[in-house]
Amino acid sequence: MDTLFRDVPCDVIRKFILPCLDVESSVNFNRIMPPYWRASNRFKPKFCENHERAVVCAFFRDKLQRITLIDMYGIKKRAMFIKQYFAALNGPRAVYSLSQMPNMKKTLMAKSLDFSRDQTYDHFDIKISTKRKLIKLAKKVYNTYENC
Repeated sequence: MDTLFRDVPCDVIRKFILPCLDVESSVNFNRIMPPYWRASNRFKPKFCENHERAVVCAFFRDKLQRITLIDMYGIKKRAMFIKQYFAALNGPRAVYSLSQMPNMKKTLMAKSLDFSRDQTYDHFDIKISTKRKLIKLAKKVYNTYENC
């Protein structure tokens, strides 16, 4: 991989550049460097948790944006995105990260409770089996976040 730093000696990078970077910049710097030049600094657990939360929130923000683009995708595609969203919310990575944020947890529980009602899907032109799967997933999300 060619970078602007390929002509800079490794010692110069490690002694003069890396100490001046904050943790987030160090992570981004390591992403562009070849494996043998990467900084092997240990990150504090608090940073790792914050970084994980930021990544998970960005992931779910993108998923929510897809769900809201109903005109672009149509009802059936939107139902599929909602199904994927609820399935992802039940993953261990999401449960750990999102349960650490009380406001997000409260919002998730309220929305999953809304989606666990049959009346929510009355305006959706989807199969009854798909409705049942969505309701089941929404109830599972609600129960998961209620217990953590």
